[in-house]
Amino acid sequence: MHLGGAMGKDPSKIKVCPECRRLVDAATMRPLSRNQLGSGIRYVCPDCFKRVLALRKVVRDARGK
Repeated sequence: MHLGGAMGKDPSKIKVCPECRRLVDAATMRPLSRNQLGSGIRYVCPDCFKRVLALRKVVRDARGK
């Protein structure tokens, strides 16, 4: 698979975000939660990380009221 030089980095350091399926630099991925099988940690891109944390905050605030 050719990335067209858009990333400009070593292809081995490019991962697919499991949430949005975008190609991102592996160094920028953030730990989100344990995966469904309970082993390991699921890493997502910074955009998905911010979005999921905001959703969690909304749910937490709604439950607290």
